[in-house]
This record gives sequence, C-alpha cells and structure tokens, in this order.
Amino acid sequence: MPWWPLVFFILAGCSGKKNLNSIMNELSQSCNELKSTTCLEARKKMDAYVPSASELDFLNNGCLQQKSWFCASYAYYLKQSTKNDAALLYADKSCQLRNYDGCWLAHSIAKDYSDQRRYMQLACTYGDREGCSRWTVYLIKDGSYNAALPLAEKLCDKDHPEDCYNLACLYSLQGKEVSALNLLETLFERKFIKISSLVSDPDFNNLKQNDRFKILLKKIGNLKSMNNFNEDGQ
Repeated sequence: MPWWPLVFFILAGCSGKKNLNSIMNELSQSCNELKSTTCLEARKKMDAYVPSASELDFLNNGCLQQKSWFCASYAYYLKQSTKNDAALLYADKSCQLRNYDGCWLAHSIAKDYSDQRRYMQLACTYGDREGCSRWTVYLIKDGSYNAALPLAEKLCDKDHPEDCYNLACLYSLQGKEVSALNLLETLFERKFIKISSLVSDPDFNNLKQNDRFKILLKKIGNLKSMNNFNEDGQ
C-alpha cells in the first residue's frame, strides 16, 4: 500500500501556513504526475510530523475547497488520533475526488467488506496499479472470474510475481490446469512461491491430483531445504 501523500515540513524563518501551502502544491503535482522519487521522499517525512491545530484547520479548509490532497492528509491525521469515523469521511471524500491514496486510506479504515471492495475498485479506476492488484483479488474472491481475467492477465509480468500468482489461482479456479501449472512453474524458476502457499491455498485444490503439481511441490520442498528459496509470496 502507498505512503500517504503529504508532508508538512515547516522551514525555519518561513510562515508555516504559506510554506505548507507551497509544499502541498509541490507534493500534489509530483504525486499526480507519478514522479515517484520526489513524491516518496516527501511522504516519508509525514509520520514524523505533528501538525498544529491551525495547520489542521488549514487542511480542513483546503478539503472544503475540494482539494483531494488536503482531504487525504486531514483524514490521515484524524486516523492517527483514532478519530476513525471522521477520518473515514475525509478519506472517502478524497477518494471521490480521484485521489487513490485517499481510497487506500478509506480502505484501511472501513469495516464493511463492500466498502473496502469499492475503494479498491475506485483506486484501480484512477490508475493505481496496486489498487488494481487488490481489486483483482476481490473479484476472484467474489467468484467474478470473467471480470477478473483480463485485469489479472494485464497485471502479470516479471516485475510483479504476486500478480502472476493471482492469475495462476484464477486459471486453476476456471479449470485451466495447464495455464495454471505453466505459471506456477515459471514462478518456481524465479524462486517466488512458498510451498505452504500451494499446499494450503484452496484455489489449487483441483490441481492436487495432477502429476505436474505433485512434482512441483517436491521441487519446491527440495529447494527450500537448501535455503535457496524466496519466502516472499502470496
């Protein structure tokens, strides 16, 4: 999940509100234009910053002016203060203003499954890759396999093995055993899959009697015993 998008860093000798405004303009532009290095560097400072009451008012006023980054940041600090009901309102507004960081924040606060699902759908709609990945998982979980398939196939690439794992799950659930096994074997070659994932994941139940699947489990077990396997998996 992405870091929340704003940092409130007050430079010595400057007016806090004026500087805050300029920093927010800079951050909103860098994050909107996906200048990830600038955006992420600024985001990392956010957790360490404690805004004053006047700065919180400044954020609230900005949100009232339909500025999505103001809404998301105000929601973040409300959540930090455990004011989750209010935080959800502002995060939801940020999400509705097409800020996918706001969608992620709302997703983390919402307790209702349908709301969590909706926020990831919106994040995906706004072009957030991680949001699309999570949205795909929701579609698979809900049994919407046909809707999930084109998105899952688009997301699967060499840099995102977790999305390929999701696609293998989907192929298996659709009865496409050969396609599922081809993907799983590719992930094995990249040393991605944990043996516990394949044994315990019910999405692969229909593969358990397949000889290729049994051989793959054995290979994974042998490689794992040699301490040469990536434990990061789905």
